[in-house]
Amino acid sequence: MKKRLAITRLLAFLLLVIIITACSDNEEVTNPPQDNATEQQQGENDNTDTGDAGTKKETTTSYPFTDFDLDADFNNINDTVDVDYEQETEKTEATYKDKEQELDLKGNEAMDKLDNIFSNFDFNKDTSQEEVIKAVQDAFKLPEDAAIDLEITFTDGTNKEYQLNNPN
Repeated sequence: MKKRLAITRLLAFLLLVIIITACSDNEEVTNPPQDNATEQQQGENDNTDTGDAGTKKETTTSYPFTDFDLDADFNNINDTVDVDYEQETEKTEATYKDKEQELDLKGNEAMDKLDNIFSNFDFNKDTSQEEVIKAVQDAFKLPEDAAIDLEITFTDGTNKEYQLNNPN
């Protein structure tokens, strides 16, 4: 009888863990897009010495940035569009919210949508504010009267803030 009770409790605990895990708000991307040039280079360098750990740890991205934080307000709605992307050495996190389109994506779903947008960006840290803002407005289909707050950390570590303060 005690064995049966112990097994029942164990199964109930495991079921609870599965339910909690399935309902989490995990923003982590488990399958980030890969840079084709990086994949090819890694394939060519398979025989290189990777040191004591046996693995190479680099932050590689096919985008010109490692962090992208966009907040856009329009139609008298705060944070109408809210995008957060962060790539670190060990993990990538992404969220994409668009109240106009009723989108609230996290993790892989957000990354799938953002990859289509980010892959078309051709700006860098030296691009003018006007060009960066215009590229972001076009990519996310933001109206010209949107108030935009954008913070980008480029792949070389340069952090830049871009703002367009239009009255709502």
